[in-house]
Amino acid sequence: MSGGRLEIPEVSLANMDDVEASLKSHIKREYVTPETHEEAHLYVCTHGARDCRCGEHGGMVARLLKEEVERRNIGHRLKIREVGHVGGHKYAANVLVYPHGEWLGQVKAGDVPQVIDSILAQPTRPFTDQDQPIIPIHWRGRMGIGKDEQISFFENYLSQKAT
Repeated sequence: MSGGRLEIPEVSLANMDDVEASLKSHIKREYVTPETHEEAHLYVCTHGARDCRCGEHGGMVARLLKEEVERRNIGHRLKIREVGHVGGHKYAANVLVYPHGEWLGQVKAGDVPQVIDSILAQPTRPFTDQDQPIIPIHWRGRMGIGKDEQISFFENYLSQKAT
């Protein structure tokens, strides 16, 4: 993993050397540490035209997540966005967690505080197959690993938890 998110507001001939230096410095970072306070993004499927479950459940969860983020005054750390059609309507509400790469499903209104707490407790970086699921009961998968790997990963997680 590179150094996480990098913002370069403007690239021009006049600042090309500065941009190059920023990119090189950014690439050298091994990972984003929690101390960087980079923001996480939650993308909630609210695509009601495709399936009413996403429109209804996703819309409610997105609204409650936004309200909770505002109530806690943590908008600088957690951004809530609505997206359309991520698949798995039967798992509504579906929440994608970036940059962690986690896919959560069957998130209900009452789960909103736990979702926020669990995400804020994690380092803000893409997860690997060595990281435990953020919220196992809602875990649908992780970006970057295939279906068979995800099944094996979750079975291993469950067996370790049972011992």
